[in-house]
Amino acid sequence: MDGSGRVRRLPATSVWHVYTPLAIEHGAVNLGLSALWSLSSSRGLTVSLSLWAGQGFPDGDPPEFVQQAACDAIQDGANQYARGAGSMALVSVVAERASADLGRVVDPIAEVLVCNGCTGALFATFQALLDDGDEVVVFEPLFDVYVGQIQMAGGVIVPVPLAVDAAGDWRFDVDLLGAACSDRTRAIVVNNPHNPTGKVFRRAELDRIADVVRCRPRIVVVVDEVYEHLVYDGCEHVRFASLPGMWDRTLTLSSAGKTFSVTGWKIGWCIGPRPLVAAVHAAQTFVVFSVCTPLQAAVAESLARAGAPYDGHPSYFVHLRRAYERKRDALLAHLRAAGFTPYTPSGSFFVVADCGRVRPPAQYGPGDWALARFLTVEVGVACIPMSAFRLHGDDVGRGSTLLRFAFCKSDEALAEAGRRLLAWRRAFV
Repeated sequence: MDGSGRVRRLPATSVWHVYTPLAIEHGAVNLGLSALWSLSSSRGLTVSLSLWAGQGFPDGDPPEFVQQAACDAIQDGANQYARGAGSMALVSVVAERASADLGRVVDPIAEVLVCNGCTGALFATFQALLDDGDEVVVFEPLFDVYVGQIQMAGGVIVPVPLAVDAAGDWRFDVDLLGAACSDRTRAIVVNNPHNPTGKVFRRAELDRIADVVRCRPRIVVVVDEVYEHLVYDGCEHVRFASLPGMWDRTLTLSSAGKTFSVTGWKIGWCIGPRPLVAAVHAAQTFVVFSVCTPLQAAVAESLARAGAPYDGHPSYFVHLRRAYERKRDALLAHLRAAGFTPYTPSGSFFVVADCGRVRPPAQYGPGDWALARFLTVEVGVACIPMSAFRLHGDDVGRGSTLLRFAFCKSDEALAEAGRRLLAWRRAFV
């Protein structure tokens, strides 16, 4: 028996289903996904290095204070259903931080909703906003989850291209953005910092998006900010909802997963004006009802503590940013040494590199999927083809030489990836 037509229209497989088992099979350094544990964890587990540089989740444990907060919450009895919109402890600390960032008082009761990760927040948001045939404008390349979620809500994706310029910056044409909007447009998705490119939208760029929105009263801007604390080189992370007139038109989504290296906890949130948050809550109620109680408590405690001095830094957030900036720079150096042309990201976990110097044997096929397979199987470094982040990836990928690498890995994994890439270059290039 087949599933529904809605499900049958979804992709039969995804890039993750292809490259995860491939990386494991060939013991590749995972700069695409990540190893399941760090190279040698405190429990004595050793991972055969699937140097998975593709999928973006950390391969180490969260900070000790985060782990302890979870243990304490369970021991303290926070094990039954939480308030449907989120525990008061968590919505309060999220609202407090949002109020400071946005320059307005955010009501924790009516303007914050705790969700099952940012992915869950996105799903509930699209279900709440979209009717059949409504259009959603998304910058492309795009996080692939958006595609299935928008389609399941009955929406139609309208892509606006991000193109990389000579300086390595990813830019969009505001005229193309305006042309992409129609009477059917219900939402614009802004992923900032952006996955997969690592772009951080400048204030001037966000102002241009706001100008497009102001003259189209039906549009809601859905801002995915899961990498909000991973912004480098002194780059400013501007909250779209803080722009003049945009609070009432914006839903801001984020989570604890990337910030605290707890992607398996799936604790996220949605912030916005009362009517929009109420609609998202209504949709979520019939999907998950409520979100994991002890982990909400742990995230609330962790957010409250993260602003204090940590490990010689002014705060945990500063420590996190500097640690990942160092990992980013290490990966950039390894990719350049291998003869690739990486584009320096201003945010996120990811580096996009032009790997056109790689010439896979004919049996690997054409395009960026062939490059990624070759690097995984023959070189032992796993990554993700950039065409996987495009609406019509199969067609685009045949002429593409761009790959995405993740640097949210241990220093040992990044060094091993660099060693393997350099050994390959010396032997074959």
